[in-house]
Amino acid sequence: MTLVLYGLLWLALSIVVALLWGIHPGGDAMSDKPTLEQVLRAKSVLEPISGCWLWRGFLNRGRLWVVTYAGKRRAAHRFSWLAWRGELSEKDLVCHRCDVPACINPDHLFLGTHAANASDRNAKGRQIAGISSHNQNLQIKMY
Repeated sequence: MTLVLYGLLWLALSIVVALLWGIHPGGDAMSDKPTLEQVLRAKSVLEPISGCWLWRGFLNRGRLWVVTYAGKRRAAHRFSWLAWRGELSEKDLVCHRCDVPACINPDHLFLGTHAANASDRNAKGRQIAGISSHNQNLQIKMY
């Protein structure tokens, strides 16, 4: 019973968000196929405190939020960058300022390199260190 209630609540919230962002089930007025922006908005929920647009679509085995659009499958945040910011190469890395992997808000995204992303991670204290690290070398001292 509770699961059904949560499902109905989620559906109602999705409809309200779609109406607020001007998306209707038939796509735009000129075409039956929805635009990439419409697909991204319809499958995301606005988190009011942080401003994140939380993707609620497919999560693949690599724990990456994925979108399939026009026969192409890419990470949701990469499609978000394409939709609102423009082209990017396969080498470009789309990074999150908010550190929320499910966020597709283009204002929370920036282009960077692996080195810049690692530097951002370290500056925010999100690196794995110490006993949690897979590189950690345990030394047992016997007295």
